[in-house]
Amino acid sequence: MPSNEADTAAAASGAMTYHSMDDVGLSVEDTDTGNPVLTVRTRTDATIWGGRGRWPLQLEIHFVHEGTAWIAARTVASTW
Repeated sequence: MPSNEADTAAAASGAMTYHSMDDVGLSVEDTDTGNPVLTVRTRTDATIWGGRGRWPLQLEIHFVHEGTAWIAARTVASTW
């Protein structure tokens, strides 16, 4: 998942292409602040800089409550 402007440009140009994702796990943690954190683990089939492979990726999505809605405020992508 793109983490900076160079990665975003690479994804837009096709140098980074995501083909498919298989869900491996999902959890929701209720934090001390009352704002939930959603963690999703996937096996992701992608082509990165010309090399195609399958990577274990994790997305950690932090939510905040605004008015009547929950908003994804921050997402952290990593491998697991």
